[in-house]
Amino acid sequence: HDERMAWIRAKYVERRFVSTDVDASSCTALFHEACRNDSLLSMLFYFAHGADINTRFPPDNETCLHYTVKHQHLAASTFLLLNGADPNIQGESLNTALHYSAMHNFPEVALAIVRAGGDADLKNRDDKTPAMLAEKAQNVQ
Repeated sequence: HDERMAWIRAKYVERRFVSTDVDASSCTALFHEACRNDSLLSMLFYFAHGADINTRFPPDNETCLHYTVKHQHLAASTFLLLNGADPNIQGESLNTALHYSAMHNFPEVALAIVRAGGDADLKNRDDKTPAMLAEKAQNVQ
């Protein structure tokens, strides 16, 4: 049991089995680019090499989760949520990923966002909750 626990710690906590041929300082920017390209394999690669999944990017101070939800990248959005993306980060307009799922009629990911702790009561800069935005856009689901 102890040997097994040591191996699990080495693999998942210490990341001893991840190649070291990648510059750790550029992983987050490359991760962002992979999100923009909807490249799940690249996202996984850079995440394994230490990319910060919740980094905000200019010009709108939003995260990869905001981007993948806005562009309806289901697999990428799910990957981010399953790996610790914070669904309550608000960008410049104070929209969260849940706001974007409501605006862009993306109910497939809305439930995953709520399950990951997404706060349906957060309001954006226009004082709107995700439900208000969905109603305005006539996105019934």
